[in-house]
Amino acid sequence: MALKGLTAVVILFGLGLASLDGVRCSSLQTKTCGKGQKLEDGRCQNCETNTFNDEVAHSHDFCKPCTKYHLELNENDCNVTIINCTRDADTVILCGNGCYLGYSRDECRPCSDCTHKPNKHIGRECQANDDTICCPKLNMTVVLEQNYFKCVSIENATDFTTSQKDMTTDAPQTSVKDNVTDSIMHEDSGISWLHIFVPIICVSIIVILIILVLYFRVQICNIMIRKFCKAKFLPVLQRDN
Repeated sequence: MALKGLTAVVILFGLGLASLDGVRCSSLQTKTCGKGQKLEDGRCQNCETNTFNDEVAHSHDFCKPCTKYHLELNENDCNVTIINCTRDADTVILCGNGCYLGYSRDECRPCSDCTHKPNKHIGRECQANDDTICCPKLNMTVVLEQNYFKCVSIENATDFTTSQKDMTTDAPQTSVKDNVTDSIMHEDSGISWLHIFVPIICVSIIVILIILVLYFRVQICNIMIRKFCKAKFLPVLQRDN
């Protein structure tokens, strides 16, 4: 009798596995695409013309529009160099000497000339992405204070720089390279944890489903056995009585 019960359990286990053959864990997995791609209907597709995506690993279903340079604004002879947009990189606009890339990042503008303004002097030279900053006095320079550029005297600028250094002396010093490395390590760590937890969750779900299938099948089997025994032996017992 015990052997028959064990055989029944083995058969039920096989039936449970067969019924779970179609179980998938794709709903728990995150599909990621690379540069120049977007996620569409569960598959990675290339970005269309005039669009790009510069993210290494993402699940976006869209690509970003390429920056367009306004040729009609290029009337100032800035010797603009344009590197066309690709699927994995936006348009690059390089302005020639004496020009800078405007705030909208889609046109080159001539640098301001402080000497043509009354009582104005150069506090900071024109840079690739910023215009010249003019200060009211000759012995003034520009410092960054609370995200704003400010004209201060050279003496005050020296004191300001010294105080800024004193404020950051006790702070941990990290380079840009260190920050980038930490960011990459953090991203890799997140991906590795995902690869660990997803299979565990999938296996757990499969085990739970198998247990449920076995439980219900055993219950059904017990009910059928009771009915069989009642139909088979109850009339005999009644005749004997």
